[in-house]
Amino acid sequence: MQKVLTVHTETAPSSPPFEELEYPKLNKYLEEGYWVKQTIVSPINNSTLGSTYYSITFILEKSNL
Repeated sequence: MQKVLTVHTETAPSSPPFEELEYPKLNKYLEEGYWVKQTIVSPINNSTLGSTYYSITFILEKSNL
């Protein structure tokens, strides 16, 4: 069985260079036995605000056994 989960993050010039984030829904699926089969990262530039958004798509898979 597969699930697809997409999260969005933002990096702004005023934000720290590294920030650790947790995604509760992703954590829930991992605890249920899903594993990350693939990730797709897509940057979305916002030149008017000087920030970049990232769309991160996780392809999750779980064995039917």
